[in-house]
Amino acid sequence: MSDIEKTAGVTRTLENENTSLRERVDELSRQLECKEQGVADFSKMSLAEVILENSTAVLFRRLAATDPKKRKMVYVSPNISCFGYRAEDFLEGKIMFRDIVYPEDSPRTLAEIEEYVKQGVETYSQTYRIVTSDGGVRWIEDRTSVVDDNSTGLRYHQGIVIDIHEKKKALQLAAEVQRSLLPEKAPLVDGLDIAGKTFPCDEVGGDYYDFLPSTIEGDNSISIVIGDIVGHGVDAALLMASARAFLRMRASQAGSIEDIVMAMNRHLTGDMEKTDRFMTLFYLLIERSRRRIEWVRAGHEPVLLYDPVVDHFEELKGPGLSLGIDKDYSYQQQHIDSLVKNQLLIMTTDGICEASNLEGEMFGRERLKNVVRDNATKNAKSILDSIVQEHIGFTSGVAREDDITLVIVKIV
Repeated sequence: MSDIEKTAGVTRTLENENTSLRERVDELSRQLECKEQGVADFSKMSLAEVILENSTAVLFRRLAATDPKKRKMVYVSPNISCFGYRAEDFLEGKIMFRDIVYPEDSPRTLAEIEEYVKQGVETYSQTYRIVTSDGGVRWIEDRTSVVDDNSTGLRYHQGIVIDIHEKKKALQLAAEVQRSLLPEKAPLVDGLDIAGKTFPCDEVGGDYYDFLPSTIEGDNSISIVIGDIVGHGVDAALLMASARAFLRMRASQAGSIEDIVMAMNRHLTGDMEKTDRFMTLFYLLIERSRRRIEWVRAGHEPVLLYDPVVDHFEELKGPGLSLGIDKDYSYQQQHIDSLVKNQLLIMTTDGICEASNLEGEMFGRERLKNVVRDNATKNAKSILDSIVQEHIGFTSGVAREDDITLVIVKIV
């Protein structure tokens, strides 16, 4: 073998070894990258676990099934321990989540889920109580979404459960305070039959109604007010309480209802100008001895005046901006002098007519008028109850989105 051939052989050997070394280096590099990624993933996983352990939000994923007994959990975050339970017990089927729902709330939650399924709703929220492992009771908010796994063809319900017990207790206390601010019962006024009721959307709401009898001895006139703070919840309820306190104070002083509403508007503008909220109000004065009604409308739904003898509805309208927008707005007082026996005054907030059914159809004023017409011979409370029952039936299966308030006055 010549020297050239020997050199060529050595070169090929070196090249083969070099290639092998490069492949080995590449393999080691890939292994190192995988290890680094694994470390990074492990760090992220560890961080996620730390976050979950210190969070009040419990993550879950369960199989979707028509039969509640088959809604097995496939994942529960370890911080379910905040309620005294182990995630493993849910995953192994030793306990189902429905087992820890407070017995009095269980039928309602199941009915709500069935209604959501029927409507095709895929993201929803429920509020109910659960029983902790030591027998305690906690309010929770369950936020669930429906998810399809394309790889398995299975459908899951997944989301988070949040402990809202302390918030719920605070809201219940606020609701008790708010209820104490509303009339306990309708006043007894000669020649009038009166009934009123409010139904908050949440524990507390922004609707308001009140009865303000005359402070003048021998005067059987009465003022009835109904109002609505835009929005609902605690902040709306606080503004409502402030509005009520000022209105009662101002109404006890001298002045027309026009003066009272303008003073209230100036007061509320200072409270509301930085909140982007406002208040609608209808202030109605009934002077029974003069068969006269006077009113000021501040952006509120017109009151209905119904005369069953001639089957005629009249809307008590009039110009008027909502309260809390322009402190210098000048309100105008309206009046009617022809009240007669059996006439009805129907005062509402917009929550009743704007509520919708499952098909998206609104309850509307015409449906309200029909209920009033069909029950006009009854007393005020019975008419109010008939409207409420008709409304409940119409909106069945749809969560209430606004507060509802009704006041019925019958001339007797």
